[in-house]
Amino acid sequence: MHAETVRRVNIPLENFSRPARMTVLLVIGDADLRLGAARALEAAGFDVLTAAHSGHALLAAFSAGHIDIL
Repeated sequence: MHAETVRRVNIPLENFSRPARMTVLLVIGDADLRLGAARALEAAGFDVLTAAHSGHALLAAFSAGHIDIL
């Protein structure tokens, strides 16, 4: 067996262009959990749509027009 060599490479973040804000459709039944997750995603730079169940998610998806992450 051969030992592998691992090297750390630091790449400055300014070398990457940040894409436009992505829209997330978050479907979680528990209201407190849904609110907490939505806040965390918004803090990370996402636009967030929330739904308590699949029926509401379907309506949100139709009204939003474009969702990047479900």
